Amino acid sequence: MATAPSVFKNSHFLVTWNNLQKKCSEVEGLEILVDIVSYRTGDDKIQNRHDVPGTAELPNVILRRPLTADTEFYTWIQSVVTGTYVPTDVIITLLDDSLNPALKWTLRNAWPCRLSYSPLNADDGTIIYEELELTHFGLELVAG
Repeated sequence: MATAPSVFKNSHFLVTWNNLQKKCSEVEGLEILVDIVSYRTGDDKIQNRHDVPGTAELPNVILRRPLTADTEFYTWIQSVVTGTYVPTDVIITLLDDSLNPALKWTLRNAWPCRLSYSPLNADDGTIIYEELELTHFGLELVAG
């Protein structure tokens, strides 16, 4: 009898680029969308619609973390602003319950297109977050 595949939790992951681990509290946007192209054949008397796959879209990925004195997100987007950036692969590694690599998503040739900070509010006192949005040219998924 085959055993059921492992189910993973979303709270154990690593984000790495340039062989350095980055501490992030959330990763959003790991998805691939395929456009639907609809057409009707000229001899179709019922006017049924036929759908075929169109182009694939790779939405931007957002890395979110509490703000610290680490300025690497800012430094990376500044390299884009000044034209000195080098696209790089970003690897998001999902860990199993034993903290071993289970799955790896690779964002190919990623570079930052937006950096934002949560609002400053003197009456609030909550943690400030920074978000780095990455555009990329491919999303690959492989086992651990």
